[in-house]
Amino acid sequence: MLENALLRQQLIVLKRQTKRPKLTWRDRALFVLLASKLRTWKQSLLIVRPDTVLRWHRELFHRVWRCKSRSESKPGRPPLSDYVVALIKRMAKENRTWGAERIRGELLKLRIKIGKSTIQKYMRAVREPLASKQTWATFLHNHASQIWACDFAHTYDLFFRSVFVFVIIELGSRRVVHFGVTRNPTDAWVAQQLRNAIPCSHCTSYNRLWDFSGRWAGGPAHLVYHRLFILTNGVSSVAVPACAEVILS
Repeated sequence: MLENALLRQQLIVLKRQTKRPKLTWRDRALFVLLASKLRTWKQSLLIVRPDTVLRWHRELFHRVWRCKSRSESKPGRPPLSDYVVALIKRMAKENRTWGAERIRGELLKLRIKIGKSTIQKYMRAVREPLASKQTWATFLHNHASQIWACDFAHTYDLFFRSVFVFVIIELGSRRVVHFGVTRNPTDAWVAQQLRNAIPCSHCTSYNRLWDFSGRWAGGPAHLVYHRLFILTNGVSSVAVPACAEVILS
């Protein structure tokens, strides 16, 4: 113990008079290697801290894998030949309905493997951007207050007999404009329900039921009905004049 104390005191004196030693990467690698093989490496360190050795280990790890990745890295994709580029542009120009996936499939038949993004890049050079179309959600949002929707609901009464409920709602407010109940829905009955749904109590004569756009005053601009709900001549004679447009859902 006294010998260790004497050695420690001598190291303290030398540390006061000697500048900080400069270690090369070879020295650091040797420190890391020896520390990985010795369990009590933290207690054996005198001129550096354990955290410093751990930092050297991380830096050496990064250096090794950086050099390894650089040596194994491959060059990028080879550029496309002028023939393949011209072929992509020709397909995109002569077949307006083909997308990038369809053109890629046709090129694979010719044993030409190209990514989808590469095909899209050359497609933009020959195709003009399509005009933005109004989606169904945008149409409903802009004209919800002028759209009515009608449909049948099938139910049963107390004696399990079929009952058909015809409902007309306004999409903007979800308000039920009109409804009717029947056991036998006919064309004439449905046409009468549409007539009853049009608010015309303020009109004094038949001529005042029409506005300048050709629709019934107070009626919707659009009427939406299900495809299975077939509008025959009797219903169409009421629905078409009452609305600017009849839409299938």
